[in-house]
Amino acid sequence: MERDKDLISVIVPVYNVESYIDKCIKSIVNQTYSNLEIILVNDGSTDNSLAHCIAWKRKDPRITVYDKKNGGLSDARNYGIKHSHGKYLGFVDSDDYIKPDMYQLLYQGIVKFNAQIACGGRIMVENSGYQKSCFTLSSDKAFNSHDALKELLKVSSINEAAWDKLYKKDLFNHIEFPKNEINEDIVIMPTLIDRAKKIAHVGKPVYYYVKHEGSITTKPYNKDREVIYKHLKNLRTYIIQKHMDLLPAFYSLEYNYLLSELTSIENNKNNLHEFYKIRGRYKKIYNQDFIKMMLSTDVANFIKIKSLLYKFGLYKFFKKLVKK
Repeated sequence: MERDKDLISVIVPVYNVESYIDKCIKSIVNQTYSNLEIILVNDGSTDNSLAHCIAWKRKDPRITVYDKKNGGLSDARNYGIKHSHGKYLGFVDSDDYIKPDMYQLLYQGIVKFNAQIACGGRIMVENSGYQKSCFTLSSDKAFNSHDALKELLKVSSINEAAWDKLYKKDLFNHIEFPKNEINEDIVIMPTLIDRAKKIAHVGKPVYYYVKHEGSITTKPYNKDREVIYKHLKNLRTYIIQKHMDLLPAFYSLEYNYLLSELTSIENNKNNLHEFYKIRGRYKKIYNQDFIKMMLSTDVANFIKIKSLLYKFGLYKFFKKLVKK
């Protein structure tokens, strides 16, 4: 009966993750949903990651290994999509791992709700070993594309990450992940959701996101983060043009990005200098017309963003107070 189910292509970009790759691949190989095509794309690794991939290929005929020049995460994903044969696509980052029944649950969600995308929650794994579940629901549920996009913007039960989801492959027709950029998922996820008639949520956490020193959220402010600001600007334009009623939800997303930026520089010795960089960037956004628009749609988030921008010391004080 398992063989009668649709083929799922699981794409894993691999770059210098020899310490993580075995746990990642093992979690995919041991899935309860066995009709998988596992595509490992070695993106010019300079460590022993490729050797690990080849060793796994010898153990499991479902695994295909591609070795290409370094082009970045998005380029590796796009490469995997072009070489995939499944009716459905899934993505796993090579320093993360997944629950044994992740693809079974996501596939069942698609079948049950006749959806084109299925998603689940995630478990955040800290360096200390502490784990926290997020983006979950009390039970499975289906959203239409408009409501799913609202959930994403509100940073609620659906998030912009590519890897805790299962997609009908044809959603990616004429769509690629943007190359040489960070936070690339937020660029294409709204379009994928708009293309889907239904998005299923299985309610449970299905994906282990491992936070380590290489994670973007652990890095101090740098020029690469300017790309995130560009993505937010483009997304704001997209929402205004196609989903004007979701503009207040977008402000929630922008607030969370700003909060993430401030958190990432909190322990930096030059954090005040870095904060001024971030504040300057956001001040450019808040021209008079934009302020009027935000005040007319979402006063609460406007106040929160303004407080973070102009009262950084107060923000840190309240954060310490909450910890106590």
